[in-house]
Amino acid sequence: MASSLFANEKQDEMPGPLHRPVCRQLTVHQAAMAAVHMRDLFAADPARFERFSLQVGELLLDYSKNRIADETMSLLVRLAEEADVAGWRERMFSGVKINHT
Repeated sequence: MASSLFANEKQDEMPGPLHRPVCRQLTVHQAAMAAVHMRDLFAADPARFERFSLQVGELLLDYSKNRIADETMSLLVRLAEEADVAGWRERMFSGVKINHT
């Protein structure tokens, strides 16, 4: 069977990351955040840009202008951990073929 982030190597393993309970939590969270206005997020947190952006050299990643909150980040980190993103990254950089499509 194909081995990728979204498919399991064996049918008996845990469900793929898109079929985990945390994905349902992210869906519910997204629905709640959809009604939140960006101006309200910035008004409630004057340090929002500093908390939700990252600069490395000349590269600036500014995700403060997205409807995210601390809960969003926690859920996304949990999804990455459950999906073993770090393990897949290590396999990829060690030369293991991880995409069989």
